Amino acid sequence: MVKIQKAWFGEKTSCPGDTSASLASSSLSLNSFWGLFLIVGVALSIALIIFTSTLVFEHRHTLMHFVSEIYGYIPDR
Repeated sequence: MVKIQKAWFGEKTSCPGDTSASLASSSLSLNSFWGLFLIVGVALSIALIIFTSTLVFEHRHTLMHFVSEIYGYIPDR
């Protein structure tokens, strides 16, 4: 196994640009995804508004009946 590893990958050496003085991290953080969070938040808000308005529109007769039972009259249409 070691022979195969040496044949394919060669001897273990340090990286060409490996200097301990210039270590910089380019890891991802939450700040890296602010655009994605913004897009998802806007899409979620639009979907919630569409769902709520569709639900109210489809059940408007039931809601009007419910309001008329509570207040004793049918609101103006």
